[in-house]
Amino acid sequence: MGGCQSVLGFEDRGFHWWILVSRGNWEKVEILLDRRPETCQQREEGTGSLLLHRLCETPNVPIDLIRKVLILNESALTTPNLTNALPIHGACAQPASFAVMELLLQRSEGAAMCAAVDSEKRLALHLFTGYRSLSTLPQADEILALL
Repeated sequence: MGGCQSVLGFEDRGFHWWILVSRGNWEKVEILLDRRPETCQQREEGTGSLLLHRLCETPNVPIDLIRKVLILNESALTTPNLTNALPIHGACAQPASFAVMELLLQRSEGAAMCAAVDSEKRLALHLFTGYRSLSTLPQADEILALL
């Protein structure tokens, strides 16, 4: 049995973090990171996304979990997935909370991340503004100022 069997309920060898993320099981994601920090560098099959990509595009992820992933793999901020999107693209498309956006942009060179385009030539700002009325977004002005 793998080291995570008794706590997580699965054998950790060959287990994929994206199953836990899709279930919103943040406690088990954190336990997996404690036991296997290299999980932050594992890419999701089919998308090439890292754990940070998925956390940024998933609602209601605890900010402490995102912070932990950044500590374990800060280079994930500037690592594109197969569609050339960075985690900031997913955070803007969601949109993530102001606290998450601020954390992402403070941990890296925000200007470089904000200037990065995905495979459809979209900036993170396009994703943030393109699909909704800004008046309906909490802290929209503050988030725009960050971007």
